[in-house]
Amino acid sequence: NVSSVVSDRPDAAESAASLDDLEVLKAVLAELPDGCRRVLILRRIHGLSYKEISRQLGITEHTVEKQVFLGMKRCMACVKRKRIQWP
Repeated sequence: NVSSVVSDRPDAAESAASLDDLEVLKAVLAELPDGCRRVLILRRIHGLSYKEISRQLGITEHTVEKQVFLGMKRCMACVKRKRIQWP
């Protein structure tokens, strides 16, 4: 039976890589200012719209947009820095 041999579950190497990626993400998010981190998590992880985030946090949609942009920029810089330091 092919379905018993082929599995959609990740193997050990894929699981380890996913855990490494999760640790990088946690480290990157930890370096963001609190407000920026909250906005980025609501947008990128929870999938809320700018309008929903604006209402939830009591800030303007423009501020949400700006925080997402700045957060992503900082995340990319941090990941680049971390990848250079880590094997």
